Amino acid sequence: MRTDTTAVETNIHHPSDSSLLADSLRVLTRSLKTISQSCQQGGWKVVDHARATKYRLLEIARASRLLNDAGQQRLKKSYGRLLGLTRAVTLQACAVLARLSSAQLSARPDARTRVLRQETRLRHYLPLVERVMEQTQARVFQAQSHYPEKILSLFEAHSVVIRKGKPHKPNEFGRLVRLDEVENGIVSGYELDFASIACASHNWLSGQVTLPWFKSSDFAAAESSW
Repeated sequence: MRTDTTAVETNIHHPSDSSLLADSLRVLTRSLKTISQSCQQGGWKVVDHARATKYRLLEIARASRLLNDAGQQRLKKSYGRLLGLTRAVTLQACAVLARLSSAQLSARPDARTRVLRQETRLRHYLPLVERVMEQTQARVFQAQSHYPEKILSLFEAHSVVIRKGKPHKPNEFGRLVRLDEVENGIVSGYELDFASIACASHNWLSGQVTLPWFKSSDFAAAESSW
């Protein structure tokens, strides 16, 4: 039996900190607008920050091309403004969820399903948005380039950075899949989570354990996954 790994890329855009913040603003604002329009008594105004977000993204793109101290200060200033917008919308989303939970907000009879769907979306995305803000704060303002468990996408949150040593594509974003092949290239098994196999192969290489079912393996890919 031959065991090998392949990187299955997820359909996401390049995961920059600024684009993740822009995604966060767009997703939260969309749900807040739907809830506001579907409730009997809104009581709050949802501000669409799409134009301001676009300006901040342009500022960040221009400042990132400057490698001097002035450029870095402009970069941090623009990121600070974008983080401020994201925090404001996040606080508003938390307040709306609290009002829905305490029955201070009630949906119209014809829009209850719509409000429930958007409430579920907010509860799903808010923890991810919080993590995006934390990692942006750490990476941009504290220079932590290797932030643990980095979020690469709000919509494919399971994606990880895969480095298999390819010269033309050093970084891939997705998941590693282990494939087991028998004679004639027939796939006899597969596994999505490669963490346990990586640890097992590392122990085998160090002489701590023997895995008789391993005949041929891609150990370089295994080691690069952790």
